[in-house]
Amino acid sequence: MEAFMDRNELEIRVGDWSVGLRPDLGGCLSHFRQYSPGDGVTDWLRPLEGDDALQSACYPLVPFSNRIDQGRFTQDGQEIQLPLNFPPEPHAIHGFGCWRPWEVAAQHVDSVTLAYNHEPDAWPWAFRAEQVVSLTDGRLSIGLSVTNQAESLMPVGLGLHPFFAKAVPAAVRMHVAAIHETDEFCMPVRRNIHHPVLTDFAGGKRLREGLDNCFDGWDGQAQLSWADGRRMTMTSNGLANHVVVYSPEGEDFFCVEPVTHMTDAANRQDSDWGGNTGWRQLPPGEELTLTMALAAQAAG
Repeated sequence: MEAFMDRNELEIRVGDWSVGLRPDLGGCLSHFRQYSPGDGVTDWLRPLEGDDALQSACYPLVPFSNRIDQGRFTQDGQEIQLPLNFPPEPHAIHGFGCWRPWEVAAQHVDSVTLAYNHEPDAWPWAFRAEQVVSLTDGRLSIGLSVTNQAESLMPVGLGLHPFFAKAVPAAVRMHVAAIHETDEFCMPVRRNIHHPVLTDFAGGKRLREGLDNCFDGWDGQAQLSWADGRRMTMTSNGLANHVVVYSPEGEDFFCVEPVTHMTDAANRQDSDWGGNTGWRQLPPGEELTLTMALAAQAAG
């Protein structure tokens, strides 16, 4: 087991397994791969392309996931206007963590802790975020936490955005209660408990393309499988009762993202969305932690 830095990439290597991190690039993961005899390599997550965290293997979503409508919401009578950071969409997306550099707070042979300290700006609350990334034989674990360092309640949500490599067709089996159908800008417009994709997930059918939706009522578990016989189990803690599935047409990846709240939760009412949007108010000094574990099983 070893952890070492090569230029900007920090790598954890355990046996035949490797995970790469880019603290300088939004604290993203650059790869999660398995080495085989004869120089064979299997990328379980899409490897980083270039120097854009949004093109990485996985990146953190903090202090909110997905989109906030027009980048605007109200907190205790104060209107908050966030930068619209994903043109041409007229929204704020994915928080700040994946757009800012992180620092290495701790390093061990099988784990690395990254940290990001946020000073008040358009997001007027100070906070500290940490990612603890650990690797055992075939199992990648990430703990993403946020601590409110402001003197008032801070609205908050968390998420992790892994991109699963899809060189061959893939299937997803999981239990969710409803899909949030959206408009052309991915804003939720209705909660649907009868959509056929829910049956697809319950039966572990081949993942349909064209999804970019949040689902509620998730139990924190998902079984992923590929046509070549590989399998992976995703587990998350109870904080993530929402999950986002992104499966664009014609791409060689798909995403199953554990998140703590629905899209645009800052502007939504619990009663309209299954009783719980997932949006939280974090008291000063308190911490919130989301976990994700990916356990890979090779074919055969």
